[in-house]
Amino acid sequence: MIAVSVPMALGTATHFVHAYAPMDLQDLRDALAPACTSLAWALAWLTVPCIAVGLATRRWMLRRALQRMGPTAPPDAVERVRITTLFVAASIPQAPAIVALVAAILGADAHAVNIAVAVSTLGVVVIGLDGLLSLRTVLAPRS
Repeated sequence: MIAVSVPMALGTATHFVHAYAPMDLQDLRDALAPACTSLAWALAWLTVPCIAVGLATRRWMLRRALQRMGPTAPPDAVERVRITTLFVAASIPQAPAIVALVAAILGADAHAVNIAVAVSTLGVVVIGLDGLLSLRTVLAPRS
């Protein structure tokens, strides 16, 4: 569900802009389109390193929380920590895509926004898969 939140927001925003925005706003969107498109392309590129930052953040937060909890931490507490670190880390690659959504509302080219959203979604999936793959390490007996 985390991975599809930004694409769902894009679909909702696109629908509302095209269905309910007054025609007067179209002139403003046309005027802002070049600047917003450049911003959306920059955000699409910015999303790529944000994936690596999200991965590193998730791993660091999880490791630190587990060290603080100690070896006798109950499994439900470990699971809560895993979920929390996933939510925080997934928000890192989503942040540039959310700003790209605002650029789309203001008239940015759909290609740039769609690429930012796609890369963001891929990043969230990668962070989630990394969390699943590290599950063995988290649930393994700690000494």
